[in-house]
Amino acid sequence: MDIKHLNYFIEVIEQNFNLTKAAEVLYISQPTLSIMINDFERNRNVRLFKRKGQKIIGLTTTGERYYHDALAVIDQYNEMIRNLNHQDETISGKVILGIPPVVGSLLFADVLPKLIEQHPQVKFTIVEKGAEDLKADLLTGQLDITILLMPLGIPEYLVESYEIAQSEMVVFTSQNNELAKLNRFIDWHDLRNQRQAILDPTFMIHHQLNGAFYRRGLDPNVFLKSITWDFLINTVRLVDDLFTILPHKITDIINTDNLAILQMNEPLNWCVNICRLKKAHYEPTEDRIFRELVNQFNTPVTK
Repeated sequence: MDIKHLNYFIEVIEQNFNLTKAAEVLYISQPTLSIMINDFERNRNVRLFKRKGQKIIGLTTTGERYYHDALAVIDQYNEMIRNLNHQDETISGKVILGIPPVVGSLLFADVLPKLIEQHPQVKFTIVEKGAEDLKADLLTGQLDITILLMPLGIPEYLVESYEIAQSEMVVFTSQNNELAKLNRFIDWHDLRNQRQAILDPTFMIHHQLNGAFYRRGLDPNVFLKSITWDFLINTVRLVDDLFTILPHKITDIINTDNLAILQMNEPLNWCVNICRLKKAHYEPTEDRIFRELVNQFNTPVTK
């Protein structure tokens, strides 16, 4: 067995000999895992596992010894890698990072330049798209790391994800809009007869808002769609009977002149996560950049 196979062997034991669960954790198929175990025992002419029929139920005496040896080898290997990384802090390679435009402006305008400066040997490719498109690119392996909004709509066993920011969604409209004169929190029904400016369907916010309207039996009155949040803000600033709904955090970076910023009853939550596909092994550069990005937001990586 190589290091990868030793990890497979250990995972089977840690999952109480449940091959299906072990295969899920390892991101391989259950038949592949079974074949690996059977081939190793046959080629070495040993029995590591006790079986009842075709089902693995425990370790043989040989398997027990091998398990303890495998743990020692993995510990030594991990220590060797830690020492290697400690001796050489320079990394090189390439990382493809997907960021929705709204999130990029709000959270990464200062983070990314610092990261690029710290790692001059790494080629960074930044892909700016709506979260829905980025999710598809992540699942097809076109992105190493991406920023997505909750709910992810991806099975947990496929993606490693960390929350990095939250903000309440609020209504943005002109100060001359009748909504601005209500002097109270906005109800969803207040928006029924108002024309809406909204991010286009490649953005998760688009689907969140439509879902919120439909759940309340309301048809959203969409007047225009855009791929840029700043266009939406400037449009509702100038057109009195338009509104848009965006994260309140946008107020950190915009000019609020002639804008009414109205809180909502039952507001939607804008929850931002940094994500990558779960793999048994990551390229060192990809893993390092992912961890550093997560740590920038004071969210420790647990794996």
